Amino acid sequence: MNPTKAANFKKAMIEWIKANFKDVLGDDVYLLDEPNGLDVLQQKIMKRINDLN
Repeated sequence: MNPTKAANFKKAMIEWIKANFKDVLGDDVYLLDEPNGLDVLQQKIMKRINDLN
């Protein structure tokens, strides 16, 4: 996938996550507006999952 398509896909994915998971993510949904927000959000969710185990 070329860089332009990858960037467009990532942007669309972030918008989809915002629209469909804002209630679940709460205030963390705003992390997605940051340049590395998707990565930060993923790390935060993985930490929560690991803390449950």
